Amino acid sequence: YFTPHICKGLVERNIYGVIGYRRPNHKDGFFYKREYEYDAQADVYRCPNGQLLAYSTTNRLGYREYKSDAK
Repeated sequence: YFTPHICKGLVERNIYGVIGYRRPNHKDGFFYKREYEYDAQADVYRCPNGQLLAYSTTNRLGYREYKSDAK
C-alpha cells in the first residue's frame, strides 16, 4: 500500500498512515530482475554476464519459467 497515490490520499484526508518497514530482499552476488533482457525472437533472457536463460516450463500460476544451464 506504500504508493504515492495512497500516501497523497492519506495526506489530503489528514489521516496519519503507518506503513510497515519492508526489508530489502536483494541478495549479494545476484542480479536484479530488471537487469535481464528479453529476446522475443529467440524466446530467451540474457543475464548481465551474457549467459542465456532458455524457456523451461510454465508453472501452475501460468508464469513462464526460464533457467540457465548449470554448466
